[in-house]
Amino acid sequence: KKLLQRNTTTQRERRIKRDVIDSFQSKPPVFVSDSPTPTRKKSFLNRLFSSTVTNRVLIPPVAGCALDENIISTWQKEYEVKVIFMSDVEGQTLAVVKGKQDDVKTVTDKIQRLVISSLSRNPTEAQYPPEWNAKTKSTLVPVVLRSKEGQKVVNLMKESLPTVQILKIQRIQNSCLWEKYRAQRDYTWRKNGCIINEKELFHGTRKTNPTEICNGEEGFDMRFSNFGSWGQGNYFATNASYSDSYAFCL
Repeated sequence: KKLLQRNTTTQRERRIKRDVIDSFQSKPPVFVSDSPTPTRKKSFLNRLFSSTVTNRVLIPPVAGCALDENIISTWQKEYEVKVIFMSDVEGQTLAVVKGKQDDVKTVTDKIQRLVISSLSRNPTEAQYPPEWNAKTKSTLVPVVLRSKEGQKVVNLMKESLPTVQILKIQRIQNSCLWEKYRAQRDYTWRKNGCIINEKELFHGTRKTNPTEICNGEEGFDMRFSNFGSWGQGNYFATNASYSDSYAFCL
């Protein structure tokens, strides 16, 4: 007796060897588990077929002390997740949570609540960048072109102005503006659930001397802004080539 297999699309048939059928029937699929109970089998299948996901949570320096190793270790044992702390390209600390989708969401929510709670107990600290001299309230500091800080600016400029010749770079050190920036940044971070989206953009000041903005207490003040395509406001560009046409000339 022949055993045939038919293709429903082409209607072609092929013969199936008897030894293949016998081999399959003699060795049926076996479910292997460390426990024969249905509950353990269901748990194993859930772990096997649940998708692995990754979440990232930004951890401000002032709140980093709230996440000690004991808390993280307890969560990793209680849930099927792995928590890794790392730094992004901007040097900011990130908590990377990997594992089962539901458990990742639960642990991510726990981290966010713990960090937000820590921020509410600890007022925002004006932690200045490491390159700054914290004793200086307002000044323009020369930046060495070949330094890491200088090369970062040069590379950003040359992305859209490849032939530009950069003669000098100055860093703005204004403690008053920095403290306002930090307060607004932390507020946005808490409001958006520990997510922040910052970009480094360019701005041309036209006839206004940039030092008036750098040394002031308001920074970019909308009261002195012109009306643009979207109304009165401060406009910034992703490309230096666009802001170059609005640059202040000495």
